[in-house]
Amino acid sequence: MSRKYILIAILLSAIGAGASVYSIMHHYDVKAHGKTDAACNISDALNCDAVVLSEFSEPFGMGIPVGYFGLAFFLCLLFLAIFEKNRMASGGSYKDEKQLYSLGFLMTFVASLACIGLFYIAKVKINVLCPTCLVVYGVTLSLFVLYLLRMKTGFLFDKKFFSYLGNAVLAVVLVSQSHHVLKGFFIKSSITGNQTGHSDQDISNATQAESKTYDLQISYSPYQGDGEDYRKGSDDAPLVLVEFADFQCPACGSTASELHAAYQARPDKIQVIFKNYPLDNSCNSQVGGPIHPLACETAFFARCAGEYGKFWEFHDLVFANQPKISKSNLESWMKQLGVSDDQMKVCRNTPAHLDKIKSDISLGNQVRVQSTPTVFVNGKKYNGARSRDIFIKMADEL
Repeated sequence: MSRKYILIAILLSAIGAGASVYSIMHHYDVKAHGKTDAACNISDALNCDAVVLSEFSEPFGMGIPVGYFGLAFFLCLLFLAIFEKNRMASGGSYKDEKQLYSLGFLMTFVASLACIGLFYIAKVKINVLCPTCLVVYGVTLSLFVLYLLRMKTGFLFDKKFFSYLGNAVLAVVLVSQSHHVLKGFFIKSSITGNQTGHSDQDISNATQAESKTYDLQISYSPYQGDGEDYRKGSDDAPLVLVEFADFQCPACGSTASELHAAYQARPDKIQVIFKNYPLDNSCNSQVGGPIHPLACETAFFARCAGEYGKFWEFHDLVFANQPKISKSNLESWMKQLGVSDDQMKVCRNTPAHLDKIKSDISLGNQVRVQSTPTVFVNGKKYNGARSRDIFIKMADEL
């Protein structure tokens, strides 16, 4: 019977570790590209992209994807079960068996409580469930039941047990804290195969863009079309960079920083133009669900700030505080920039702001925007690395 329990524990722990690895790779993929076509994006209610993009995907503000904690936990249980299997094969004592099962019971009990808490957050706070997470919860609870059944023989918490416990806690801490080392590996092995960072090959091919030139319909006046496209740099600049972006997209924040740095270095040669493409179905019908539930609202406030000459200030403030985006903070940031409650009320009664956002989205669909950020270089869709040095090089060559 003990051997049967151990084999089931090994199998479940391996499944949990595999699900955790998938979760980590997916996390980095979403953070890099804003959205993915991962198999775990089943519907609006079952969407792992939306969960990753919430503030809860990196708990305690440590910047560590929650998947690392799952991976550390399941690896500990896997090694624990293998150790027990080898101990049985070598004829270990019944006392040692009780200590190991007591440790497994304690670990799965704590982890089950954590899973219940995470399920509550996903269901109530985010209102979206992650299928990969559900697999992890199911495996964890199954392991807890397994150890609970085994613990009918009683617990044994002695000095040796606490030695085992200390090693298990240390292993969890080491694995979760090693995310800086493991990050590169998981990104290279990510679901879509996309990589972040800029390799030598990226830089050598950086100036290559698609051959087709699109009409991006830039509006240079608030009285043109559905409203002005906010831009910085000379209208005569030889290099025009048009960015379709989402204010809640992490990759958009880093790209915006690179675009601004390039513009600052060559203000007479580079023009940066912002267009909206929020991944939020409240204004973008092409999105299956509220991947970024406040993206449309933030885009609206940005247009409102622009009406009072504060677009770029609001743009920078939002990206600098992206994890803190909330309805109350959006209003607070507007006031911080000098936009009053009465002025925001005027914006609310101005349908042109939402019309412009939807116009940008429609244009984005026409020019095949499929993820955020998408950058166009002089009307050509650009697929290379998005870095300050590359954009400066383009401008200097032109």
